[in-house]
Amino acid sequence: TISGVNGNVGIGTATPGYPLTVSGNAQVSGSLATYGRDPAYKPTGWGGGLNTWDAIVGGGLGFQVPTNSGNELLYEIDPNNTAHGIMSASIDSINNPYNITLHVGPGAGNIASIKLWNDYQGRGCVMDYMGDWSCSGTKSFVAPDPNDSTKSIYYTALEGPEAATYVRGSAALNNGEAIINLPDNYNLVTDNTNTTVSLTPTSPNLSLYVVSKNNKQIIVKTNSWSTQNGSFDYLVMGVRQGYDNYQVIRPNPDLNK
Repeated sequence: TISGVNGNVGIGTATPGYPLTVSGNAQVSGSLATYGRDPAYKPTGWGGGLNTWDAIVGGGLGFQVPTNSGNELLYEIDPNNTAHGIMSASIDSINNPYNITLHVGPGAGNIASIKLWNDYQGRGCVMDYMGDWSCSGTKSFVAPDPNDSTKSIYYTALEGPEAATYVRGSAALNNGEAIINLPDNYNLVTDNTNTTVSLTPTSPNLSLYVVSKNNKQIIVKTNSWSTQNGSFDYLVMGVRQGYDNYQVIRPNPDLNK
């Protein structure tokens, strides 16, 4: 139906309210593209806001939303895209050199992962199918500054070449010996090898050494010439169970685009 009042075209309706109004379902065998409100935001090779990609075997679906700031929000769903993942969402700036993308799917190297990545700066984070989280930057926790509401406190996680666990505390000697039973929440997740112990005397004239150590218990004694009763602090470190062969240097398809 072509309206004689405003020239609108209607399919399945005699009163089209828009230049093209469809009442019911529609099927498109080719590509469908919309330019949005401002054709100036139409990117080269895209064709606008809603696209089906003929070039990819099996097809795909992309949504592109231009913004007034010159940025473009891009959403892709493609079951065959191993480069960007089967699902991705990104914000791409026309005027600034950055692109931030969230990928869900096989990704680079056909490795299942979730990736939040800045493509221009080559930085971001990846969580692989084993649940390992890798980042090119620091891992921090943030807490509000209780003394200044305009500021926050950022603490960065300790980093090293192993998946370390630790427990610390204070103890006292009894006739030159201290037996410290480590908590279950430590030994249940910590390997029974590679245990290290650091001791800090907090009493004068105290000379300490470790007699035995494992993920469940440490025994500390004093030298015969030392004070036999006193206090000390301890730090016990181990390696998380299942991560004793943690690879520090490895190929990097995990983090490269």
